[in-house]
Amino acid sequence: MDQQVVTVDQFTAAMASIQEALASLRQEIGGQQGRPPAVQDETPYDSHPPPPPPPVPSVHQASPYVLHGHSEIAPPAVAQAVVADDTHARMDRIE
Repeated sequence: MDQQVVTVDQFTAAMASIQEALASLRQEIGGQQGRPPAVQDETPYDSHPPPPPPPVPSVHQASPYVLHGHSEIAPPAVAQAVVADDTHARMDRIE
């Protein structure tokens, strides 16, 4: 099983990138606080929520991460069988 390993250098680089992004967002928010709020569009809207999307069959994939001391039990696989011939025609042979 594959294990993901993050080095200290990779972690430090990721933290620096996150800190830069936060500083940029703080500047942007600070600049917007002095502006008057934007006028909302007065377009009428439908009060009914849209219908939910159709269900999508999910495919379980193994996680690339390993949590030591923890085990997962995968749900049983479900397969559909296609019956090609008429089962009633063979009932006399079964009895």
